[in-house]
Amino acid sequence: SPQVLEMSIGGPEAPQRLALRGRADTTATFSIGSTGIVVYDYQRLLIAYKPAPG
Repeated sequence: SPQVLEMSIGGPEAPQRLALRGRADTTATFSIGSTGIVVYDYQRLLIAYKPAPG
């Protein structure tokens, strides 16, 4: 299936590239190492980042 979303994230540990192929729902959730979560909402075109507590 075609690539729907690709993100590059730079951080203190190492840059990460996230790719999502296909879409089953209107949101996608990605874990970023052990430091947090990225949520992408296709309908609102919003990206939220939630860092891990601490």
